[in-house]
Amino acid sequence: MWIPYNFLRFFLDDDEQLEDIKKQYSSGKLLTSELKKITIDLLSNIVAELQTRRKEVSDETVTQFTKVHELCF
Repeated sequence: MWIPYNFLRFFLDDDEQLEDIKKQYSSGKLLTSELKKITIDLLSNIVAELQTRRKEVSDETVTQFTKVHELCF
């Protein structure tokens, strides 16, 4: 199928919504421009969330995750 749909297959959590989009697009009820808009909206939300979470990461947080820890077995 088409690339925007493949993005939805990977990033959309709702399988029922994905199946509905597939049926509508395959039947011609959903236009390519509408499929692109759905995909853009979903990916924009994901990117915005990642950007917000990335701003919260401090140098101290990075240091905590990258410092060498003693392994205790």
